[in-house]
Amino acid sequence: MPNRRITIVLNANQTKRITVLIPLPSAGDASYSMKEHILTHARNKFHNKYLCKVFLWGGEEVLDDDILSEKEEEVLVSKGEAYIGPPKTRTRQNGVTGQVTVLANESFVHEDAIKQLNAVAELEGVHAAVGMPDLHKGDRFPIGCAIVADGIYPALIGSDIGCGISLYPLGPKPSHLTPEKLASRLKRLDEPWDGDVKAWLKLYDIESETEFDASSLGTVGAGNHFAEVLSVETIVDAEACESLGIEEDNLYLLVHTGSRGLGASILRHYTRSDGNPYITSTHPEYRNYLDKHDHA
Repeated sequence: MPNRRITIVLNANQTKRITVLIPLPSAGDASYSMKEHILTHARNKFHNKYLCKVFLWGGEEVLDDDILSEKEEEVLVSKGEAYIGPPKTRTRQNGVTGQVTVLANESFVHEDAIKQLNAVAELEGVHAAVGMPDLHKGDRFPIGCAIVADGIYPALIGSDIGCGISLYPLGPKPSHLTPEKLASRLKRLDEPWDGDVKAWLKLYDIESETEFDASSLGTVGAGNHFAEVLSVETIVDAEACESLGIEEDNLYLLVHTGSRGLGASILRHYTRSDGNPYITSTHPEYRNYLDKHDHA
């Protein structure tokens, strides 16, 4: 039986790769599965019996009866996690790319993050890609950027839908209470809220319930998420602070968090068969994604 050479890359650690010989199907062999041959080699060589998915570069999943084309020389294997390789290229047919701007005059931005931002500007439908002062390299896409596009790229929005920073006024600062003392009383920030979840959701007219509500509501999250009690030291722009209701003698709560597990589940759903889907306004999933996005 003839063979072909295939390089298998571990999705979770792409520095690990092996090259193997995969037998080609013989005429009339209805039981042949190239995917299963790849997984058998991968499980043996990587010593991992849980490998169960095969991806092409770009995120397309290889199905049981798929036969790889001659140009496909490498595949990625995973234990079930989503594809984390580089995105599928969707450059515009006219060759025009979106405008790239980096809003960082003083902060350091790594050149790899700039390369990722330029790659985003080349995606179909993107008119502008803007890097913020905290722009940094991500697994596939830059983190800390905003884009203007004709459609939606769920993979660019990412797993933490709604991730951002909010500032809440706490009231006048008591003379005997410093922000440090108040912050020391903040406990169990990584544990779910023990209040009435359904009543809280109803208070904000959130009718849909998810499996993540009870375990995630009230948690801050990992990574660079935080909750911080602040006081104003100096007002630099009095007009701007007045418009925002920020006063020197008040305490504020600054929170950086997102949609937690709910957002990640939405991203997994939309990138299951394509690592970087592009959803235009005429796509049947356009309104569905926006509804799930807004809910998260």
